[in-house]
Amino acid sequence: MSKIKYATDVEKSVITSNFEARGWTVVHPDEDWNIFWASVQSIRMLFSNETSYRLSDNQVSTINKLR
Repeated sequence: MSKIKYATDVEKSVITSNFEARGWTVVHPDEDWNIFWASVQSIRMLFSNETSYRLSDNQVSTINKLR
């Protein structure tokens, strides 16, 4: 089984600490990732009609609403 790769565009230690404790690997949002923890603005840009980006079967995106 391959390692889970995650990307995030927010600095929330509770999120990154949790992912790292599971042995997940951090990658840049432009790289191949399985989980992308992102701000609302980033998700809107990522999935806008202009980009035509779609998630693959092994990807999940999460909107950050933590304050």
